[in-house]
Amino acid sequence: MKFAIAAIVAFAAVCSAMPAAKETVSGSTTWDCTYTDPTGKKFDFNPLIAKNGSYVWRTTVHDTSTNLLIETSQLPVGNYQFFLQVCGNVDQSLLPPICHVTSPGAAFMVDITDNTCTKLGGIQAHMFSPDPFNNGAYISYFYGDVIDHITTYETRLYFVCNKDVVAQQPIFEHMKAGIYASHFKIYTKYAC
Repeated sequence: MKFAIAAIVAFAAVCSAMPAAKETVSGSTTWDCTYTDPTGKKFDFNPLIAKNGSYVWRTTVHDTSTNLLIETSQLPVGNYQFFLQVCGNVDQSLLPPICHVTSPGAAFMVDITDNTCTKLGGIQAHMFSPDPFNNGAYISYFYGDVIDHITTYETRLYFVCNKDVVAQQPIFEHMKAGIYASHFKIYTKYAC
């Protein structure tokens, strides 16, 4: 119990220490996207904030249930469109009408087949962490759409060091089974 309380207090301290929000050219809400890891290394991800208000792309999710290395059975096979903003909310004007029933958020997933929209996380609670693979950092967005009375969707956006990449576009990796955590990755020189 003491550990759980300490973790909540630490999380609240991280979230409350975030810089004040600002408006982008597109009108989406963002904040200063810099992070210093525990070793003192500084990252500036501000150049990765989508100037138009969101990264938008479509992808097909394939059956990975036979892959024993990852648990990604959360999403059904199908076609999806993703809307994701780095360090801020997606510009609501870019979202299809089915997404306008939810509150602002940093990541949305539209199931093109079922014509449904899911908020995968927002900036009202977020935190930076060092990448567990020691090649960048990641940001977590919490409080996406509610799944049940205690579980909500969340997102992790990994910034992975790659000095040679030209197009710094996010990609959807998978949704972690059981915890509804979507994982995205951006290969970028800003994580080096």
